[in-house]
Parts: sequence; C-alpha cells; structure tokens
Amino acid sequence: MSDDANEIPDASEMAPASRESPPIAPPPDPVARKAPLRSLEELVEEAEYLVVVDETMANSADGTTDVDVVSDDLAVFLAGLGQHPSDDVVRLSKLMYQSGAHDGRALGLQIAATLGRDNPFAGKVMPMVLTSLATSDAHVAIAAIRCLADLDPVAAYREIKGVKAHRERLVRLAAVQVLIKLGTADAIDILVAFCDDTDSEVKDWACLGCHNLIDSSLADKRQLVEGKLAGDPELSRPACLCRLAEIHSDGIYEVVAAGLESDEVAETFILGAAVLADKRLYEPLWEFSWSWEGDALVMQEALDACRWDDPRDTTTLIEVALRFGAFEDAEEAVGLLQRRGGDDVFAAASQLCYNQGTQSRWIGARILGRLGSPFAEHRKEAVKPLLHVMEDPNDTLVATAITSLEEVADADLVAAVKELQEHDNPEVRKAVKIVLYGLQEENSITGM
Repeated sequence: MSDDANEIPDASEMAPASRESPPIAPPPDPVARKAPLRSLEELVEEAEYLVVVDETMANSADGTTDVDVVSDDLAVFLAGLGQHPSDDVVRLSKLMYQSGAHDGRALGLQIAATLGRDNPFAGKVMPMVLTSLATSDAHVAIAAIRCLADLDPVAAYREIKGVKAHRERLVRLAAVQVLIKLGTADAIDILVAFCDDTDSEVKDWACLGCHNLIDSSLADKRQLVEGKLAGDPELSRPACLCRLAEIHSDGIYEVVAAGLESDEVAETFILGAAVLADKRLYEPLWEFSWSWEGDALVMQEALDACRWDDPRDTTTLIEVALRFGAFEDAEEAVGLLQRRGGDDVFAAASQLCYNQGTQSRWIGARILGRLGSPFAEHRKEAVKPLLHVMEDPNDTLVATAITSLEEVADADLVAAVKELQEHDNPEVRKAVKIVLYGLQEENSITGM
C-alpha cells in the first residue's frame, strides 16, 4: 500500500494515541436532553409516573432493562429541575414526599437535593430531610443522607453521627460513602467511629476512607487514624480495598479508577484493580505501566486481569491506522494495536517501518515504541526496525523513532545505537546523543 500522499503531523505537533474505552454504554447526558420549562402540574404528573413505573418494574422478574431506562429518565428529570424556580422545586419535593409511597418519599428527597448548596430555599425542605434520617425505610434514609450532603455539608457532618446507630447496614454504608465523598478532615472523626461497625463492608469503607483522607489531614487527625488502624494488617488500605473489590462493592470502581489517575499511584490501587478485574481499568493501567517503577509482576497481574481488546483483527486495525482523512479513527487504532502487542502486531509494525510510504513508517515506529507493555517479549526485537527509521531524512520520523527507542530502553539498544555515532546523517548523530545521554536537558526531544 502506497501512501505518500498522506500527511503526517510536524514533530512538534505529534500527540500520543487517543484513549478509548471498552464498549460500555455511556451514561445519559442530562444537559443534552433537558426538557423545556413545564408547569408544576406537569412536573408532578411526570414524577408520579416515574414512581409508579419504577415500583412496577422493580418488582418485575425480568425488568432489569426497563429499570435501567427508568433510571436514565429519572436522571434527566432531576437535571431538568435546575431550569425551574426554586419555589416550584420545593413544592414538588414536598408533594412527592407527602404522597406516602415508598419511592415517592425518596424521590421527594432527590428532588430537594437539586436545590444545591447555598440556596436560600433549602431551609424549607430541611425539616423533611432531617426527619427522614431516622426512618426505618433504608431507601428513604439513604436518599435523606445524600440530600443533606448536597444541601448542607456542615449539617451532614453533625447529623450523620447519629446514623451510626441505624439498624440498616445499607444506611450506614451510604453515610460512610457520603463522608468520603465530602472528603475533608472533618469527616475523619466520624469515619474512625464507623471503623468499629459490625458489618464488614461498612467497616472496610470506613477504614479505606480514613486512609485516603489522612493524606491531606492535620497532624491531630493523623494521630487519631494511626492510633486506630496502625498495627493491624487487616485494616491496612490494600487489605480493605482488595476485600471491597472482591465483592464488587458499589462505588469501589470509582475509587480505584481515581487512584490510577492520581499523580502518585500507590500499589494499593494496582492490587485493587487486579482483584476487581474491570475491563474499564485496562487503559489507565496500561498507560501507567510505562512509568511504573514497582514490582513488574504486580503490574502484569493487574494488566492480565483487566485486559480488554477490540474484536477487529490486526490487519483491519492497521488499515484503519493508515486511513487518510480519519485522524481520530487512526489514533484509536494505533492505541489498540499498541495495547494488543503480540507476534502479529510486531510483524505488521516492523514491516511498516520498511515501507516506502512516509505515513506507514511513521505509524510503524509509533506502534513499536509502546508494543504490548514494558514487559512484552518483542521489546528488544523492535530496536532494529526503529533504527532503520532513524536513518530517514524526514525529521518527524527521526523524532518518532527517538521517542520509541527511548521507550524500548534496553542494554542491547545502547550497543546498537553506539554503532550509529559516526552516521553520515547529522540528524541521526543528534538522535544517538539524545538516546544515549538522556532527554532531560535542552537537547531533549521536547526541545527539538
């Protein structure tokens, strides 16, 4: 395939392959689906409909799909309330709460939560919220806890202390997760108390919250947590996180995903990802693996557990990567090929490096730079085709080869590159110096 007509970006404009996620249905976009402004009577009618359908489908033996649809509709309905006057929202929340229906009261509290913080109308629903905290109906009590946190975090800290004695474990669990979400040092005192909960899931979440919040807490809070949790390996952050991941506790995916995206990824979150084995975590894990300086076996176990691959074969993905005029699709294909690795991808990418087409050589060099993982078997073999690309007269291709060779980083690479120190092409000699002596100073690839 000849592709000389295809254009490649300038070296200064090159970007890494875009990140794509496994084929998991995205959540609804409440903003895009906002309903037009309606009367209070119309809002009540829709809210009552949502309650009836939700109750009916929740009791249906085969209503899983319909329940999901109703949940989407409810999210859109609640998001749309932001367009309406706060006074109408207050009246709607009270009307639904006073209906007496199980889901009607919970929906009334969810509607009240849309008022948000610092809304002068929030005080009109606060008695309803506080009363609901003590109810034996777990569904209603959980909605009240979340509503209180959305309306008045200070009041939430004060009132959630009493939830510790609630007989329903799900209510206590919701209280702990709300405290973690609020994420301030004020939550630590209450979380420490929940660390003695009789329910193991509640206890693990409380301990995990203490570990996560203590990093930014004051010295006295740190002493409080360490005095409670230190010395017991079963209460360590890795132990709690892995137990919650093992039972796929609701909300644990978000904690692990956020941990993998943080500036300093603790091994705890990699261990948790391995236990959780969620395919959505594969891409952030793979990205981080290239800078991971810890135990390679720990990272490889997590990568294997979360591995996800596109159903298209390697030949098809190569064709997409070379497709002219479809930049986003091409970038996605490059990323998929890099993460796939293996014999087929290595052979195809190596062949591209020797192709007459400039675009082909560029794509081949990019794929080989991050082939499979830092621990992949073909890493050393990628040196030879990359060195061939380094001899290219095109500066962009030379720069790409340099970046890829740096990723390959191996003792065999050093020996091979040294042979090119006297190369006729000055760009190659310059690249050799960068590969051999580092990219940290002004002669780095970022400064070229």
